Amino acid sequence: MSQRAFYIGGLFLTIATVMVTFIQEGQVVAIYFMSIFAGLGVGAALLLPWSMLPDVMSLDELTVCTRVARRVEHLSYRTAQLISR
Repeated sequence: MSQRAFYIGGLFLTIATVMVTFIQEGQVVAIYFMSIFAGLGVGAALLLPWSMLPDVMSLDELTVCTRVARRVEHLSYRTAQLISR
């Protein structure tokens, strides 16, 4: 589900980028549509990686933590937060 939403958000951002290329001066309605598509695309690009992080942590718990016998979710969350800054 998250992957499909990420692809749809990328499609909106791509449409907005193409629209920027072809918009002429005075096309106010096209600028509004381009702004809507850009907002949806950027919103998906910023929000969806954080919403997929808990799924990645639970998958990591199932695969890695059974071999190591330690839980390391806090390290992964902190690393993601540090990289985002």
